[in-house]
Amino acid sequence: MAGTRLNSEFERLNKDLKNEMPSGFSLTANPGAPALLLLCAHLLRERVGCKATRDFQVSILKQCHRVMSVMFDISVARFQKLAPIKAVMSLSQHIVQAVFFHESSLYQLPLDPDQVHALKQSRKGRKSIVTLEQLRKVPASERQELLGLSDEAWKDINNVLDLIPQPELRVNWEVEGSGSDRG
Repeated sequence: MAGTRLNSEFERLNKDLKNEMPSGFSLTANPGAPALLLLCAHLLRERVGCKATRDFQVSILKQCHRVMSVMFDISVARFQKLAPIKAVMSLSQHIVQAVFFHESSLYQLPLDPDQVHALKQSRKGRKSIVTLEQLRKVPASERQELLGLSDEAWKDINNVLDLIPQPELRVNWEVEGSGSDRG
């Protein structure tokens, strides 16, 4: 029974994502096709229906970290150049966040693409809101006015904003031997 639901879910996703998949893509021709389909669904934020399919998608996403780690190690050992290393790190970030390279970080929020577009077009002060950091700087009382969403929707958005880390980098350096003991 679970296998039948899983197959019907894959067939539905294959139909829904047909235009997004590589030409000639077939669920039956390649044993890795279901994994590719679920990864594509993740990146496109396509809802996955049955629990077995969601569980399979989660296991694939967990394995992505291992693959990215190996790709990183190979890039460091073989190429020893920054570009391939940055590319692997960037790819890993985009897979985790389900955001394509050209997309705004706002797509990490529980909003549909039209709402993200409207948010990017809104102007608070004189600047458009195109990043999570810019949205965070808008007082919570003013955020709700931006899209006219319900209190519940903004609660979800604010919860996601609170979960996303805000790293801060501080650099301190000193020159060895430049202390006051030199005479």
